Amino acid sequence: MNTGLIGAGAIARPASPTQKAAMKPERKFIPDYDNIYVVAAPPQRFKELAKEHMDGWDDLLFEHEVAYEMGLLVLTNNDWFGALLVRRAETQSLERDHWLGWSTYHQVERSPLVLEVLEYLPRWEACYRPDYGVRALQAAISRMAEMFELHYGYKPLLADCHMDPDGRMPDYFRGAGWILATEGNPEKLSSYWINELVPRASEIMTAKNLDKAYTAGTSRKLTGLLPISEHLLPSLRDAFKAIDDDRATNKKHPQHSILATIFLALLCGFHSVNGIVKFSRRLSVANAQMLGFKVDLNGCAIIPKYHTFYRVLGNLDRLQLSECFVRWVEVHEKELPRSLQFTGRVMRDALITFVKYLGRRHPQ
Repeated sequence: MNTGLIGAGAIARPASPTQKAAMKPERKFIPDYDNIYVVAAPPQRFKELAKEHMDGWDDLLFEHEVAYEMGLLVLTNNDWFGALLVRRAETQSLERDHWLGWSTYHQVERSPLVLEVLEYLPRWEACYRPDYGVRALQAAISRMAEMFELHYGYKPLLADCHMDPDGRMPDYFRGAGWILATEGNPEKLSSYWINELVPRASEIMTAKNLDKAYTAGTSRKLTGLLPISEHLLPSLRDAFKAIDDDRATNKKHPQHSILATIFLALLCGFHSVNGIVKFSRRLSVANAQMLGFKVDLNGCAIIPKYHTFYRVLGNLDRLQLSECFVRWVEVHEKELPRSLQFTGRVMRDALITFVKYLGRRHPQ
C-alpha cells in the first residue's frame, strides 16, 4: 500500500482469513518468547532466507517489489515470526524534517543515518494475537542498527515509517514503542512513525557537529544543494530588487543575486561569510544563472568572492532586507517546505542577528 508521500514505503498487512484459506495449511504456531532471534541479509541472500523459512508467505512480503537494502527475518522455534524490509533514507520526508527540525544541509548529509521501513509482515496469526506482531517488531528493531552495521559498516540512528492510519498495523508500531509524529493532524492521509535506534538519536542527528562515531554514514552528495524548489529561484532573486544598491563602485554582480544566495545559504545552515561562499561555489551552473550570475567562456558560473559578500552585507538596511524575505515567504508559502513555511519571521530575526554580528566584528 503506497501512501503517495515522498519517502513513504509500502507496508504489508497481515493476511486475511480468506488469504490464509487459499494457502496450504500450516502447523500450529506457538512462539517461544525466550528464544527469539533475528537474521538479516542484503536483498539477494534475504530472498533465499525468506523462501526457506516463510512457507510461501514471502510472496506477500515482496508483493510491492520495493527497492530495499536489507531484510530482517524474526524467528522462534525455527519458525518465522515476522519480516521487515528497510533501506537508507533516499528522499525528503516532510514529517521527518518537521519532527527533527534540522537544516537542509543536514537533511542531505545525514539522511543515510535514517532507515525507512518499507514493509512489515507479521505472521497471519497476528490478526487474532496482536502481541505476535508487536513482539516480532520489537525483536527486529532491537537488532536493526547492529545488523545494518554488520553489513554496511556504520550504525544508523533512526528508523521511520509511513503507513495508512487505519487497520491493525499502527497498533503493532505503537505497542513496540514507536513514536507517532503526526498525531492530532486529521488532514494527514498517512501516519508517520519514528523509532530512535540509539539513545538521544534526534539530538545526535541535529547537533551542529556530528559525533565522529557516526560520520561514516553521512552523504557526500552535497553539490548543488538547494533548500527550496529550483523553479522558485528567480522569484527569490527578484524579491530583493526593491532594495537600493549603495555600493559606489564595482557592481559586477547584481546585489539581488547576492542577497538571494545569502538567504539560500542561511536556510542550509551556513551562518558565516565563509560558509556562504562555500555554499555559493556548490551551486550548479544552471542554478547560478537562475539567480542572476553570469557564465564565463568556459561555461563556468562567475560567483562572487568573499569580499563581495562581506561588502554587501556591511551596507544593508537589515530591516528592509528581512521584510523582503518575509513577504516572499508569505507569497510562496504553499510551495515551500513545511519547515520554512513556519519560519519566515524566524529567518528574518536570524539574518538581523547575523548582520549585526558581522558589523561588530568587521566595522565598515
